[in-house]
Amino acid sequence: MQRYKQLFQMFDTNGDGTLAAREFKTVILCLGFKGSEMEFLRRTNRITQLSASLNFLQFLTLIREFRGDVDLDQITEFKTCFDMFDASGDGTVDSSELYQIMRCLGQKVTRQEVQRMIAAVDTDRSGTLDFAELLTLVASHKDA
Repeated sequence: MQRYKQLFQMFDTNGDGTLAAREFKTVILCLGFKGSEMEFLRRTNRITQLSASLNFLQFLTLIREFRGDVDLDQITEFKTCFDMFDASGDGTVDSSELYQIMRCLGQKVTRQEVQRMIAAVDTDRSGTLDFAELLTLVASHKDA
């Protein structure tokens, strides 16, 4: 149970005790859920009753619901990697930090390509990526 609480807190960046349902979807897709949009909605809406956010109990129920479809250990690996490259410790990575991540992963990208990557998933238009936005980026490149 403690492990799940830590996972929940990892994504509850503002500490209000809830997660945006869209962030949960990003996590699940990033971790390998291959079902259709309808299947995802059917499984989540049954638990959330169409709410835009999840409390810890709903999160726990959904993690158990999707457990066979995703690798929970991968969440922790992504977060550890994210924190290593978050040099400023502010919970985001900027373009130079993302560039370093990509280079360390053996990706030959230009700084301009990194800027485009950020722009594509930077939902709050901060010019940086928080952990949920980074997962969106990872998920979008899994399908590519």
